Amino acid sequence: MNYYHLAKPLRRLLALALLGLALAGIAALTVLPFYARLAGLQETIDQERATLGRFEAIERDQQEARDLDRRATAARANGMFLDGESESIRVANLQSLLAEILATNGIKLRSIRNLPYRERNEFRLLGVQLQFVAPIEVLRKILVAVEEQPRLLIVDAIQVMPLIGTWAGSEELRGTLDIRFDIFGVEPRQK
Repeated sequence: MNYYHLAKPLRRLLALALLGLALAGIAALTVLPFYARLAGLQETIDQERATLGRFEAIERDQQEARDLDRRATAARANGMFLDGESESIRVANLQSLLAEILATNGIKLRSIRNLPYRERNEFRLLGVQLQFVAPIEVLRKILVAVEEQPRLLIVDAIQVMPLIGTWAGSEELRGTLDIRFDIFGVEPRQK
């Protein structure tokens, strides 16, 4: 069958179909590779943006660490944090400070022991537990002296009981309390 023997509308339809196939072929050969390349570039850009976001987050973290170190240095210079090169020296300085406060108020320590450190937000808390015997008025003076310290000190727990046993019967120890409290000194947490 010859193309010219077909009816004119059918020939037009066949010509349009061939034109459509030709255009689709040209599009497939030119537009689709371009679109694929464009999609690949978009994916690369997205990956690079994600990488840039991670680098920016690292920079922010480093800046925060530098700011924290700068604030910690300033606070340490102002006497807000415990002094000392190592944790054991800082705990020993805390013990000495508390022993001095008690001695100033005429109190002898019955016992003192280190507590496990704690971490809260950007701070590390180094603590000791004190046990001593004192009247309530002296305990109040000790707590005021702790509060007035330029260093950040936190009384975490306090246990107060009336003095019992062989000493409790003496007249001079009447109203004396057996006291145990946990106190923590604050230092910046290392990054």
